[in-house]
Amino acid sequence: MASLPIFSTGAGREADIDIDGLSRDVLGGRDLTASTRGATTSVRGLDVTVDVDRGRGGIWAGDVTRMWTLDRVSVPKDAAVAQISTETLKQLRVVPDLGPGFRLTKGAVRRSQVVTERGEKRTTRSTEATFGQDVVLDVSNRADVPGDTLPVFGGGGRFRATVGDGGQVVGLHGVWRGAGVVDERPVLSLDSALERVGASRKTKTVRVVDARLGYYSAPAFRGQDLLFPVYAVTAEVHDGTRWVPSRVRLVPATDIGQVFAPETAQPKRTDGLTLSPAATELGTVIRPGMVLPPDVAVNNAVLERAGIKVSDVLTRTSNGRLFVKPVVKDLKVLPSVLEAIRPRSFGASWIGTMGGLSGSQANAQGFVDQMTAEGWQRRFNWGNEAAWKSDWTTNDDTYVDDVDIVFYTGHASPDGWQLATGGNADWLHHSEAGATANTPSDLWGQNNLEWAIIAACGPLQDDVANGGGNVFNRWRGAFDGLHLLLGYAAVTYDNTDEGRRFASYARSGMTLRQAWFRTAQEIQPSTNGYSDPYGPDVYAAVMYTGNSQGSTYDDHLWGRGSVGPDVRGGTGVYRGYQISPC
Repeated sequence: MASLPIFSTGAGREADIDIDGLSRDVLGGRDLTASTRGATTSVRGLDVTVDVDRGRGGIWAGDVTRMWTLDRVSVPKDAAVAQISTETLKQLRVVPDLGPGFRLTKGAVRRSQVVTERGEKRTTRSTEATFGQDVVLDVSNRADVPGDTLPVFGGGGRFRATVGDGGQVVGLHGVWRGAGVVDERPVLSLDSALERVGASRKTKTVRVVDARLGYYSAPAFRGQDLLFPVYAVTAEVHDGTRWVPSRVRLVPATDIGQVFAPETAQPKRTDGLTLSPAATELGTVIRPGMVLPPDVAVNNAVLERAGIKVSDVLTRTSNGRLFVKPVVKDLKVLPSVLEAIRPRSFGASWIGTMGGLSGSQANAQGFVDQMTAEGWQRRFNWGNEAAWKSDWTTNDDTYVDDVDIVFYTGHASPDGWQLATGGNADWLHHSEAGATANTPSDLWGQNNLEWAIIAACGPLQDDVANGGGNVFNRWRGAFDGLHLLLGYAAVTYDNTDEGRRFASYARSGMTLRQAWFRTAQEIQPSTNGYSDPYGPDVYAAVMYTGNSQGSTYDDHLWGRGSVGPDVRGGTGVYRGYQISPC
């Protein structure tokens, strides 16, 4: 039986990163302020964000005005990008001593893409380029382990630099913790490893396809005491008509280590939805010129049903605060405005052990915790058999389209994502979101929903990257006032952290697009181990929309910055799509 070493990672990393050179010379930061709390140093400027956590071994840095840009840029060819990135990572001492037996891969360059659809015309352009290197363990001298190297999974063990316009480095990130051998343990068979975590090779809706042996290194923001062997288990899930790739699941390959805590029992779902009274702070009177409380939103559908044009009554400040226009021609409309006011709210749906995933419950809970801390009202958080498909379709006005933002994690494909009906797995298909029509569909955004996050294996695949068809043909009809659809354009890894990190970054003032791309960079790998049907490269993706009144691509959470208009159709409507490599 093969055996593999267990490594101690408690030492973190040395305090050798050139933070000042990174912030000022490389990123060109201005008006910088630095703060240190424990082992964490943060630098903030007008455009620059730098976070270095020496205790956990991670760094993330970027000029967010030049990263993930939609502008036309001139970026060098791949060979030059690789050279610039390698020299910068070395110059700033971002890559530490990896320890005996570990080394970096040669690296690869991948490019962000922006696609725009205006009427029948679709245009595509490349933007910044990202160079990445991964840590691997040399096992060429071990006859009992196949291959020459073992990969590292989990968000740690890799380094990236992003090169933008004119060959300037506009961002970098990476994490590695010092590693020293403390033990050696026998490698379990895949069946034994699955059994140890309460899983199996095949269920009615999930079947294991393969597994790759490697090591687990946690994301930059998580502590980790041991670096231990895991299986990256690739599987397929049945969507009702065919088998599609599942999120990759990490399972300890020895009797040491835990990647995910076991899923806990959730309360039984009850019929209906208990809603708290809306806008109690306002009392019973709305007056012209009144600024509304920061924790409320307005249900546009209520006003429209009353024959009121929202723009005639309400407007917003630059930071998203709502106020009643000082001059309102018909004061009789004001009671309807009061009726339409409600607390800012969120919801979550997730598929966990029902779909063979271990991280989904904690992933969704992290989102719930952060949005609750923001002061928003939780309207629902249902998982597995209780994550009803009807919440997204026939009853969306009461659930998904009655909140401002919704987070889903579980299984997805280019065509939709897994939910449940009658206690059994069911799938929402893009045709049920109105995507076959080029007209408003009375679904997401018609009532309230602004932003939807799908943390799964899609559903934003497109031929511009890994294949999957035309993303606009599948999902344009879902935008009936919806501002952003955030997801992936690839098969991804199961994890517990996307919801918490995304909401945390959004709360910090990043745009939702930036918050999602940073989250994906820190958690997901550059490749996923699959070759079919969507390709191995992992990209985070966002779909947005706009018209002559503005665009939704730079939306913030309410109260954290600007928010674009509700776009429901008509002349001048365009749609955009952006992918960023992880």
